[in-house]
Amino acid sequence: MMRNTLVILTCFVLSLYFVYINADLNLQENDINEIRNLQQNIDAYSFADQDIHPPLRAGCSCTNGECVNEGGKEVCKCPPGYGNYTNSYCKACECGPNEICIGKNTGWFSTEMICFCDTGYVEKNGKCLADPCSSNPCKNGGSCKVSGSNFTCSCVKPYAGLTCETNPCTPNPCQNEGTCSVVGQDLKCSCKSPFKGKLCEIGSCPSNPCQNGGKCSMDGKNLKCECNPPFKGKNCEIGPCTSNPCQNKGICTVKGQSFKCECPKPYKGEKCEISPCTLNPCQNKGKCKVDKENFKCECEKPYKGNLCQDGPCSSNPCQNNGACIVDGLEFQCKCKQPFKGKNCEIGPCSSNPCLNNGKCKVVGMNYQCDCLSPFEGKQCQKGPCTSNPCQNKGKCTVKGQNFKCECPKPYKGEKCEISPCTTNPCENKGKCKVDKENFNCECEKPYKGNLCQDGPCSSNPCQNNGDCVVDGIGFQCKCKQPFKGENCEIGPCSSNPCLNNGKCKVVGMNYQCDCPSPYEGKQCEKGPCASNPCQNKGTCAVKGQSFKCECPKPYQGEKCEISPCTSNPCKNKGKCKVDKENFKCECEKPYKGNLCQDGPCSSNPCQNKGDCVVDGIGFQCKCKQPFKGKNCEIGPCSSNPCLNNGNCKVVGMNYQCDCPLPYKGNQCEKDLCTSSPCFNKGNCTIKGNSFKCACKSPYFGDTCEKDPCSSSPCRNGGTCKIKGNIYSCDCPQDYVGDKCQYDCNCKNGKCLITSDKDVVCECLPEYGQNSGVCEACNCGTGANCTFESGFLGFGETKYCLCPDGSKLKEQHCEDPCKSNPCLNNGKCKVEGKKFKCECTPPYTGPTCKDDICTKNPCLNGGACKINATSFQCKCKIPYSGKLCEEDPCTKNPCQNSGTCRLKDNSSKCDCKPPYFGDKCEKDPCTKNPCQNGGTCRLKDNSSKCDCKSPYFGDKCEKDPCTKNPCQNGGTCQLKDNSSKCDCKPPYFGDKCEKDPCTKNPCQNGGTCQLKDNSSKCDCKPPYFGDKCEKDPCTKNPCENGGTCRLKDNSSKCDCKPPYFGDKCEKEISTPPTETTTHSTKTTVPSFSTTKTLLTTSPLMSTSWTNTTADIFTEEINMTTSEPSNFTYNFNWTTSEPSNFTEDFNKTTFEPSNFTIEFNRTTYEPSNFTFDFNETTYEPQNFTYDVNMTSYEPYNITNENSTSETTPFIFTTTSEPSNFTYNFNWTTSEPSNFTEDFNKTTFEPSNFTIEFNRTTYEPSNFTFDFNETTYEPQNFTYDVNMTSYEPYNITNENSTSETTPFIFTTSVPITTKKPGVCDDNPCQNGGTCREEKGIAKCVCPPHYAGEKCTDVLWCIEGEGKELCQGGGCTFDFQSKLGRCTCPDDKYYNYERKKCEVVDRCPFISKKCNKENNEVCKNGECQCKDDFKIDSDSKCVPNFCALNPCKENEDCEDIENDPGYVKCKCKEGYIFNGGYCMEDNVCSIPSKLKCQQICDIDTQSCDCYSGFILQLDNKTCVRENSTKLCSMDCGVGTCVEMKGSDSCLCPPTHVFNGTSCIDLCTANQIPEGLCPDNACVLDKEMVFKCKCDGKFNYDENGFTCRRKHMCTEGGGKETCKKRNAICMEDFSHPDGFICKCEGGLGEDTDGTCKRKCDLPSQKEKCRRKGAVCDMDGFDAICRCPPLLTFKPDGRCSDFVNASYSGEILLALERYSSKKLLSPSSQAETQGESINIDLIRHDLRESMHVLYGEKYQFADVLNCRIENKKLKCLVELQFQSDPQDQVKLIVDSHSCFSVDNKTCFIPPKLLIEKESQKAGTFIVTDPCSKIISKDYCGRDTECKRKTGLSFECACTKGLESYSSYKPLNDPNTVIHLCEDIDECKEKTACPNTTKCFNIFRSYECMCIKGFKPPAENSDIKQSGCIDVCNPNPCKHGKCEISGNVYGCKCDAGYNGFDCNEVIINTAEDKGMKAALVALSVLVVPLILLSAFMICQYRILKKRAFKSNYLDDQSSTISLQPMRSRTGY
Repeated sequence: MMRNTLVILTCFVLSLYFVYINADLNLQENDINEIRNLQQNIDAYSFADQDIHPPLRAGCSCTNGECVNEGGKEVCKCPPGYGNYTNSYCKACECGPNEICIGKNTGWFSTEMICFCDTGYVEKNGKCLADPCSSNPCKNGGSCKVSGSNFTCSCVKPYAGLTCETNPCTPNPCQNEGTCSVVGQDLKCSCKSPFKGKLCEIGSCPSNPCQNGGKCSMDGKNLKCECNPPFKGKNCEIGPCTSNPCQNKGICTVKGQSFKCECPKPYKGEKCEISPCTLNPCQNKGKCKVDKENFKCECEKPYKGNLCQDGPCSSNPCQNNGACIVDGLEFQCKCKQPFKGKNCEIGPCSSNPCLNNGKCKVVGMNYQCDCLSPFEGKQCQKGPCTSNPCQNKGKCTVKGQNFKCECPKPYKGEKCEISPCTTNPCENKGKCKVDKENFNCECEKPYKGNLCQDGPCSSNPCQNNGDCVVDGIGFQCKCKQPFKGENCEIGPCSSNPCLNNGKCKVVGMNYQCDCPSPYEGKQCEKGPCASNPCQNKGTCAVKGQSFKCECPKPYQGEKCEISPCTSNPCKNKGKCKVDKENFKCECEKPYKGNLCQDGPCSSNPCQNKGDCVVDGIGFQCKCKQPFKGKNCEIGPCSSNPCLNNGNCKVVGMNYQCDCPLPYKGNQCEKDLCTSSPCFNKGNCTIKGNSFKCACKSPYFGDTCEKDPCSSSPCRNGGTCKIKGNIYSCDCPQDYVGDKCQYDCNCKNGKCLITSDKDVVCECLPEYGQNSGVCEACNCGTGANCTFESGFLGFGETKYCLCPDGSKLKEQHCEDPCKSNPCLNNGKCKVEGKKFKCECTPPYTGPTCKDDICTKNPCLNGGACKINATSFQCKCKIPYSGKLCEEDPCTKNPCQNSGTCRLKDNSSKCDCKPPYFGDKCEKDPCTKNPCQNGGTCRLKDNSSKCDCKSPYFGDKCEKDPCTKNPCQNGGTCQLKDNSSKCDCKPPYFGDKCEKDPCTKNPCQNGGTCQLKDNSSKCDCKPPYFGDKCEKDPCTKNPCENGGTCRLKDNSSKCDCKPPYFGDKCEKEISTPPTETTTHSTKTTVPSFSTTKTLLTTSPLMSTSWTNTTADIFTEEINMTTSEPSNFTYNFNWTTSEPSNFTEDFNKTTFEPSNFTIEFNRTTYEPSNFTFDFNETTYEPQNFTYDVNMTSYEPYNITNENSTSETTPFIFTTTSEPSNFTYNFNWTTSEPSNFTEDFNKTTFEPSNFTIEFNRTTYEPSNFTFDFNETTYEPQNFTYDVNMTSYEPYNITNENSTSETTPFIFTTSVPITTKKPGVCDDNPCQNGGTCREEKGIAKCVCPPHYAGEKCTDVLWCIEGEGKELCQGGGCTFDFQSKLGRCTCPDDKYYNYERKKCEVVDRCPFISKKCNKENNEVCKNGECQCKDDFKIDSDSKCVPNFCALNPCKENEDCEDIENDPGYVKCKCKEGYIFNGGYCMEDNVCSIPSKLKCQQICDIDTQSCDCYSGFILQLDNKTCVRENSTKLCSMDCGVGTCVEMKGSDSCLCPPTHVFNGTSCIDLCTANQIPEGLCPDNACVLDKEMVFKCKCDGKFNYDENGFTCRRKHMCTEGGGKETCKKRNAICMEDFSHPDGFICKCEGGLGEDTDGTCKRKCDLPSQKEKCRRKGAVCDMDGFDAICRCPPLLTFKPDGRCSDFVNASYSGEILLALERYSSKKLLSPSSQAETQGESINIDLIRHDLRESMHVLYGEKYQFADVLNCRIENKKLKCLVELQFQSDPQDQVKLIVDSHSCFSVDNKTCFIPPKLLIEKESQKAGTFIVTDPCSKIISKDYCGRDTECKRKTGLSFECACTKGLESYSSYKPLNDPNTVIHLCEDIDECKEKTACPNTTKCFNIFRSYECMCIKGFKPPAENSDIKQSGCIDVCNPNPCKHGKCEISGNVYGCKCDAGYNGFDCNEVIINTAEDKGMKAALVALSVLVVPLILLSAFMICQYRILKKRAFKSNYLDDQSSTISLQPMRSRTGY
């Protein structure tokens, strides 16, 4: 028992220790139960604005983060700004700038967030604060300490200051230019001789003769002055003021290196040289004189004034641009025509001819008036009141742009035309008379009332529309049929015939019931179940307005029409059969399965998306390229081309390798070593996912970037240099040692280090060491000295060590230079016992006595003068040059081979044609007479223009548009070097020579005419249709197999037996024969009818009540004029015709009002067509009304006809009982009117034709009835005419087989003068009204204009402004206005003009971007600045950028396509800056001339006295030339003017003593070499120094520019930066790395996508925006609904936002390769180029919406069923309303093929998008929108318009809110958690409340526990842990949060349930237990101490260890901005 207890205790201690360690390493939760409950509430946490996604599976929990798979394990990955608090919980960092952190366990149940700070930041109090010590500001070994937000430096003595920058030498205390150095903690001054002292303050000059601050020093026994600039002279007495440069008594003072003049007034200027008279301010020849402090002008007459400025012309007396001339003391004006007068004041406008404030201006010899609107006329005499528009004595006054009439009462109106009687208010023929300010009505009997309105009919006594007629003083009712009675109160509905609450109404002569739903029928007797709609034995029952079917199993559906087989569940042609309550499939071979679903292709045997096709009982695979094989298993990846475990995938027709790290390349053949990352020739090897460099000595480091000097081992400013494998230090003065570590104050000596590391000083010559200091010996020139100590070291004796070896005590050595034998400042040096003079130029000789001018080297009589160290020749005019060897013609200023000659001491150029000018520099091309970019060249001594395409002409002044080839008013424009005609509609073609009629689309001899910018065909009879393609036989009217043929311009049917009739519609039978006569009486006219039955041609008779009509045909042809009102009325109650066609062919115009009205109860015709073929226009109002009570025709067709009289053909088997024709013609009727009825059976029982006319009828009116059986029982012809009737109304005979119905009447008619509205000039439904004999049109909505021909949207609405550059139209149905263009153009609403369609978006071939291709004009071409090479690749075309300078040729570099070199043109050489003209003499050594190289002749020549030899190089002396003895070296010595001189070759120059080369003399020709730098050369004497950016040219002498991209490593450098190399010689590197389109330069110089640049991201982040690529540009994009405020931030709501979904062309916007996560999206294996979509969308929306457009964005894209659907938002400056539909309007999209179209310029979409696409006001609360505003703590609630509210979610409350300035209705709440624990009753008494996010938890207090394992302690509370007592034999006691048992005697164990056995073993065990307890207690204390130390060390090392931990599941990411609020 004791043993067990000991083991348990030991295990407990050990497990306690390991539990803590495990908790520390795995970051355990604070409280397992609390976190578990907390997790349940936080799992639903959604960071919408952080793009946090839910866990991948239930097994992974990641609150506020995302579960990702890393190494096969799902881990919790936190977003930026969050760190892993636990393995499953991401907590906000709150660290500061970089927001990177991680949770760290700091105790048993304690975890804190540890911040990881960026470089330059330190952690303090859990925040990353800027580290002020990061830049190491403390200098000179000082240590930096952080103090708050600043730093302090602890300085090493003797340094001090804020950054330890000062020392005892700051500032320099040493005087007399002594050098200060720090020694230990003090300073030491190194003094210049002869100064000494601690601060060099003691000098040795007994007196100081040096003026102006000069310093005195001893030179032997002589005093020497060292002058301060700018003073000079022996005693520094000469300075800038010595020559008194100040003029006009100015006082000179020295200032800096120059002088300053203090000038007396009024003088000023640098030398007081400027006076008030310097610029001669006096005008008009006045003389200026200085007067005290100012000036004074002495004027000549007649001028006066302080500047003589005032004269007779000063006041500009001459008007109208007259010229003023001073004439003596007066002036005279010279006037310009047509002005005259003394002051030119008289002109055409002098008489003020312009009236009404018109402005008069002179034009030519006359005047012209600019009239103020509304006046016009030559003198502005015409205005709105000129025609006296005011009637009735109204007074006319002009107001604004119009007139205003002041009308006398009671008149009013715009022109006072309205009086109380204007509208004729008197009724019933009462006469209106104006009475003062009102009117009176004079009434006829029996009428009365103020308006004569009261009469017998006033109370409308006649019911049912009966007409009330006044009869005397009473009335009489004329009832309309079928009504009757005294008041027309009796009718068909009087007996209430309608059942089921049907409503009875009178129709025609009968009644009609309007039945309540669902009843129908003539008397509403039919209900929903009448037709037994329930199928499959279903039971029908009426329910509400419809019926309900009770279906037997297994049928269902509204009509029991659905069975298990309805959806045909059987696949692969299996047959479905209903089987009891289910179904069964009968399968065809080879299919099987319950649904026949299993077949050879069911297992998808075809790989790689191959299509499986069943072949018999097997299958066959149809493979998609590039796959092949039986199962399409063979493809580009079959050969495993990807190396190094690369993953192969098929892309297009080839493969692509996804390479594992660190490999890359097409086949993963490249690794990290491919790019040679190891510097300094280090050897690279791959190691894991990285690489390792093996460095060559002496280099080291990860990339061999370091060397022995990298650590800066040299101290005290020493320079480190590498020698072999080690370094050495070049130490500055006063420091020595291998690291310059030793201080050495060794003035006038050299420091040496002994073997004992001691520093000793070795003195310089003529110095000796005295007490460790090197002092000057002063023993004489060349003598050294030593100092010896006296007795016991006292006293110092100087001994001089002389050059001759003697040693003199305190004596000077004999000095050969003592007498200073060297003249002219020559320096004397001792050589042995003699001296030697070192002469300063220009002096020479043993004692420097002679100078250069002694022998006078100046030519051409020039005078020689010594100048400092050289000489100067003062030349006679016109000679110049150093030796006066040049004259104005020496360098031949004459260009272009002009000849130079001297004339009057200057040069004169004789020019060769065609050159001219002072220097022959000009030619006919100098001023470039060529226009339009033409290039001028010389030809035959005159100018010739090479014109750029398309220009031509002598001066390129002409182009293809000069003579305007465009016909028909077309406008010519230049495009692509040729002419382009912009044609006016309807013309087209290259020269606008074509129109829609050019190819004559009219068939069958039709004539094409232009109408309304389109073609219109005038057809010859009998043809009709848009293109005259139709005829009466087109639709084959012949039935029963009859053949249609044309005859007499109509159709004729040839029938097959036994059929006959006009349409072969009849079949031969034997009917009875009878004769019937009918008579019908009408008011006017009377008629009779006759019916005859023929025996020769028996016909079939049918009953109309049982048959529905098949065909209804009506043709109307009106040739002259139509009725003003024309009405058809149709009321069909049961069934309608399947086909209905109306064809109108009219030659002039239609009725003003034409209406067709259909009133149908059930359904309409299947086909309904109205065809108008009209010459002019349609009726404004059209009404068609037919009222039929039972059945209508099945087919109604009215086909077109071109004949002058088209019959009305009505063919049917049965007619309605009642047929009514209503004509209401109000003005004029057609002259001829014909109605032809051809019916096969009989007419309606009642047939009524009613005419109600107010004026007159047609002259001829004909009705023709051709019927085969009989006429209507009742036929009524009712003519109600107020004025006149037709002259003849005739029903003429017909040639048909039956006797016609003959109707004849004759009524005289008197014609009446037509009214102005007879021909109804008003179009588009306008109503004509006559006002005082003038026709005025009242236009319907959307129309305007004199004749209603104008569309309001186009002339007054938006279209007026928008459509300035094109046509305009308006769709009344969709309320959409649009601007129109010709077919090949689209309308650009932004530029407001028509533009040519770019075909690039829909070319079939995609341009290869990797080959730098772009689409231009519908073809793939190289990008700008690129060209095609021999391999058809696009390479950079740098030559197109003109990188070369003048006189340089640009050439491609061989074997390196795309890179170029600049080479001097032939005849030019490069001088380091530019190409200069090549002259063989430019290079001195080129011709190897001995004496002269003649630049003009470019040949060798000799000086005077020498003869050129046959080699044309060597010169030989003439006999008369005297020799001399001077050593000239390579030159020739000659005696010139009595002295010796040297004649040097072109490569040398005479320096006074000999010929030295030009390079040594620093006199090479100016501009020959870069920076005039040269080097000596054996062969060429010297040559240019060509290094750095230069290489030697082909001549080996001059330099050429190095091609830095190819020769200078630029190409490789730029490639590493992802850029292309561009030659730029002005750049220090000679090249620049240019980022290509869409890329920008990062801080490290590399080119990255612009939106990936941190600077661009930060720029957008600060604006609250995100970065988008718009083409090649990076823009900042606001979240949806937002736009930029004036301060540049995204915090304003847009004025209008619409969103909708469009279908885009997948082929254009999908790509194979992702550019970056932000630029593209990937879905269903396809990559979508979001950047391209956004760019195309924005460009097209600019064009489509113009000025209203503000911004567009793509919110979301997805691929569904191989269709690319994108949700887009359109933002507008102002609400476009209906115009937003332009994006889904088919007219906006140009067709590409049968499924795609594009919105210009580039947006390619699916045509389906135009059919189904809709755009609505953007919903701010949609998920994709609201996530940017309402974060995780709020939910979006929509308000009106775009306003919304972000309201706090459950468990949260608002602590603040935000309202955008421009949208006060929008509220965004900022929410925080509600602390439920503040409520004391939240938890029961036995629990403690803990607040958690969105909720709270209750936990048991000390001594209590939950009553059960799964108890809800919020409800149940907790119980006492000791009640009931858990201790079996003991007492329960509470300790902390647990209980323990105090056992009774004899018991032990956890629950006191074990009996103690008292044995010796137990006693021993007890003793052991006691001993073990004694040991365990210290062990526990030691463990606790170790744990505390471990925590401290672990926390310190946590950050670095964390970053190196390869198994970490936490991903550190850069901080990502949060948009919204």
